[in-house]
Amino acid sequence: MRRALFLLLIFLHLHSLQAQTVGDLNKAAKSNASSRPGSSSNSYRGSNDAFAAWMLLRSILWIGQGMGQLGREEIRLARRNKEENHLFCLDIKPQAGYGLTGFVRLQPQLRANLGWFSLDLKQSILQDASDEFKALGFMCWMNIWNKGKFRFRAGAGTLGLNTFGETYFQYALGAEFIPSPKIRFELEAGMSESLQGGGVQPLREIQFRVYHPFWTKGILQSSVFAGAASQQYFESLDFTTLDAGLNFRLSASRFK
Repeated sequence: MRRALFLLLIFLHLHSLQAQTVGDLNKAAKSNASSRPGSSSNSYRGSNDAFAAWMLLRSILWIGQGMGQLGREEIRLARRNKEENHLFCLDIKPQAGYGLTGFVRLQPQLRANLGWFSLDLKQSILQDASDEFKALGFMCWMNIWNKGKFRFRAGAGTLGLNTFGETYFQYALGAEFIPSPKIRFELEAGMSESLQGGGVQPLREIQFRVYHPFWTKGILQSSVFAGAASQQYFESLDFTTLDAGLNFRLSASRFK
């Protein structure tokens, strides 16, 4: 445990050496928004069409695989939810993070778990003495593996930079490990790309959370969690935080 904590502190320190201000982040977002191509050559349109076709094909393959097993999987998971409670539930997460370079990140999140898939809405607000930056992400997750104490999912969605009205495509992977009813580990990693091509990657993110439920009654449960997250904007601006928050869960089944 001590070794893991030591490695985490080194990781946060290295990232803090390169971290920029929120004002720099707003400048980078504005620069990428203003430099987006309008009507251009046929070669650009061809690459853009190929990228869109690839995204569409990948989405169709994901949806097709999910729909093929939807009926049986939903019935199986509904039965399991009476014992595990996290398969059909609504999670509300008020959370915040502190960056070692003097900024804070507020990140309220709402997630609806509906068996084999989940819907996720997350607002991210970065603030320091120089400026404020906002982003709003929506994800649709496919819960690929729901067996035993382990859960694995893949997701796709959109990322909107509220400050400049830009919207990007994002995709991610996530995993959960639940060794006991009193503790849950969660790891997520994702990135985003421009919907119009051009190689713009506004956000790469990885986050780790440890949850501990402290109050349970009927179909309601409250948990406290802590962890760390690293967000890299436009491939050069790093914002790393130590995070903490609450998770309020409303389950379709009564907790034991």
